[in-house]
Amino acid sequence: MKKISSLILSIFLVSIYACSKDNEENIEIPPPIDVEKIYTGNLYITKQTQLDNFASNNYDRVNGTIYLEGNFIVNTSKLKSIKFINGDFIIGGTNLENIDGFKNANFKEGATIQILSNQKLKNLNGLQSATNRLESLTITNNPLINNVDGLVNISEITHIINISDTQHLTDLNGLAGIKKPVNYLIITSNTAITDTNGLSNIPFVSDFHFSSNSSITSLSNMSSLKEIGRFHLEGNNKLENIDGLKELETCSAEWSIQHNPKLKNLNGLSKLNNIDNGNISITNNTSLKDFCGLSLLSTSSTKDFNIWGNSYNPTKNDIKNGNCSI
Repeated sequence: MKKISSLILSIFLVSIYACSKDNEENIEIPPPIDVEKIYTGNLYITKQTQLDNFASNNYDRVNGTIYLEGNFIVNTSKLKSIKFINGDFIIGGTNLENIDGFKNANFKEGATIQILSNQKLKNLNGLQSATNRLESLTITNNPLINNVDGLVNISEITHIINISDTQHLTDLNGLAGIKKPVNYLIITSNTAITDTNGLSNIPFVSDFHFSSNSSITSLSNMSSLKEIGRFHLEGNNKLENIDGLKELETCSAEWSIQHNPKLKNLNGLSKLNNIDNGNISITNNTSLKDFCGLSLLSTSSTKDFNIWGNSYNPTKNDIKNGNCSI
């Protein structure tokens, strides 16, 4: 009898163990929680070893501004883990050829991006994940930069766009995604730019400076631009026409066209009908002999009307009466 009882107990225990094993095998183990790794504080890096040491932490987010400064910085590839920068982004005086290490990073709303005096930098492709609204973009004294296509996913820059002092940048196509007003648009001293198609979707600029861009022959395809506050067009040695401004209707402050020696006519201003209480200054454009593009312009409210040093220098009445060219 005792042997039978022991046998039953053994079978019972084996059954319990077997059931326990089955239950273990059927239990779903949840995947590990993907915890975002955050660095809090401004990050100021001046050496490559410093950058590499920071990168070894594989941070997903930086809650602060990133500064990369100095010619000891040569590579950002190890920073690809960064997906969000909750601050501004400043790169100055480095020996970087690209900034591809930031290709996965977006920026906070209203961030400032400054790319300053990087003598070997060739492009901004590393900013391709940037989609949020920026406050300002400054790209100055980067002589080898040949495109700004990495900015194409940015749709709004509210305060300032400043692109200046480049020697290899041929176009502004990377700005084509910007479809909102801009306060300051400064395009100066870019010796290789040949067209302005990248500005085609900007509807309003409060203060537009386009100067010393020595290869461009035409302000082209700025068809969305209907209103400008101030406009300064100066020292563009090969510029022959401004036909890309053909949809412009209003200038609310000041209009200045100076020292563009090959500019022949103002036909691109054929829809300009008003300069509100501002100044007109069209001087020292030695090939300019056709002002008929101003025929719709009401000059009665202008404070100053200065036309001199051109191939032809009509008065207000000349333009009004159709004596607008020679």
